[in-house]
Amino acid sequence: MNFTRLRMEVANHSMVPNRKTAGELIKAVLGHLLSRMSEDDARVLTKHFPEELSPEKLRGHQKHTADFSVPRFIEGISEQFYLSPEDARLIVDAIVMAVKNELSVEEEKVIERHLPHEWRLLVEQA
Repeated sequence: MNFTRLRMEVANHSMVPNRKTAGELIKAVLGHLLSRMSEDDARVLTKHFPEELSPEKLRGHQKHTADFSVPRFIEGISEQFYLSPEDARLIVDAIVMAVKNELSVEEEKVIERHLPHEWRLLVEQA
């Protein structure tokens, strides 16, 4: 997975003002997903991710997150990045889809086995 390419892909959405914001969105979305997994599962999932998306960097600001539902998470992304709820959902789906397309079969199984049901559906439906 190439972080620069992913960031450019996210930045190409009209509601994302620049590449810096795109990078912050990617880290927020993936960090929150990883916070729903054990440390070991997060390492398996991110072993082929670039340094910018290491578990330490993604989870660093997520250590004390509440157990948000997916709708509350989307609302939080909307508020944090000044997006409409619809745009926030589109961006979350775009990020998840881009990452999902890079996953190996082993990594997909980690998601299937270890993400809570609601979060697994988010990934499956992206």
